[in-house]
Amino acid sequence: MRKLPQIVFLLCLSMALLPRAGWANSRWDVAPTPLMRMGEAGIAATVGDISQVLADTKRDEQLRYWAAMALGQLEDDRAVPFLIQALTDNSATVRAGSAMALGFIGSVSATDSLCATAVSDDNMAPRRSAVTALYFLVNAESTKCLVRVAADEHELQEVRIASLSLLSEQLLERRGFEALIPALDDPDADIKGLSAIILSSEYANEPALLESLSVTQSLVEAILGASSHSWVYVRMVERLEDVAAREFVLDGEDDHLYYEPVRTAINLRIEQWAGEELK
Repeated sequence: MRKLPQIVFLLCLSMALLPRAGWANSRWDVAPTPLMRMGEAGIAATVGDISQVLADTKRDEQLRYWAAMALGQLEDDRAVPFLIQALTDNSATVRAGSAMALGFIGSVSATDSLCATAVSDDNMAPRRSAVTALYFLVNAESTKCLVRVAADEHELQEVRIASLSLLSEQLLERRGFEALIPALDDPDADIKGLSAIILSSEYANEPALLESLSVTQSLVEAILGASSHSWVYVRMVERLEDVAAREFVLDGEDDHLYYEPVRTAINLRIEQWAGEELK
């Protein structure tokens, strides 16, 4: 299981789907935890007993949801097959809990099933849970699936933004985000801006490629078109400041800062935007 400093951000993102417990022993720190709920229902805290509850469609839907989450709290790989099977359950609530539980366990073997849920489930809650779970898996295929979701112009904005937000946290190394390049022209300001953040970070050491991608231009356009009250807006402004420090070239500066071609039009737009924002 991956221990992440951004865990609060991720849980806030995923908690929008359904009410759920927090994490104790540093992760399930809000009572009652899923395992406590199992105990209250007279269910032993074992993979076998809890999995039986999860698979029993005659049981209460909410109890089965907590059973899925309890399996995630156990972090036992033996629960993975039961949770993967539950991704096809008739209950969207159970599917959402099962997807999140697979993320808690972090089993790479669940990647394909989670990707299928993220891409094609007919309910928003399981899809968002699957997107978050894919982030936890941290392997080439899970990242590839997140990029696929984020780059799909026919995908729902909410799912695309969730995927982009998580991808932006994976920029410790290059992971192949080329499929996001078309999103630099997306009409949605948040999607355009988050894609620009990711690409400008991935290709930070390749200024010539940054120029050809027009990442700075996309950032500026996204900021101008976004709501100033959006958390995405704040991240875009912060990223533009970093990019501008590298690419915003004034006459007379040292030659080593001069990236060809200098985008005069973009610089003027940055000046205009900054002037308006700082009034």
